[in-house]
Amino acid sequence: MTDIPQKRRYFRLPVRMQVNVFDPSGVKYSLNTHDLSAGGMNLVAEGGFPVNSYLKLQFNLEGESFPISAVGLVKWVKPLENKKWSMGVEFIQLEEAAREKIVKFINTKSLELRRRGLI
Repeated sequence: MTDIPQKRRYFRLPVRMQVNVFDPSGVKYSLNTHDLSAGGMNLVAEGGFPVNSYLKLQFNLEGESFPISAVGLVKWVKPLENKKWSMGVEFIQLEEAAREKIVKFINTKSLELRRRGLI
């Protein structure tokens, strides 16, 4: 079996972590990721946000003491089972140092998962 290359700019790592999401009116939601890349994330929620919504995102990477903050744009939304929604969110404002931390985290985790035969 051969690996199929991703057609994305950044590798997406399947990872579950909590993200504090603030909608345009400032209401806070605590959501979980389905995957993460240096370009964005896939979030799972009880209700979806409209496509083209801007969201403020805050999350902690394992091993980091300070949270990463970003502004994301909802690119797509699709229904899942159990009345949940999957949302593709692109980072549109993210400091380069934060992006580098995400890349390092993904590289470390993906190597760990490969060693264990999970990806």
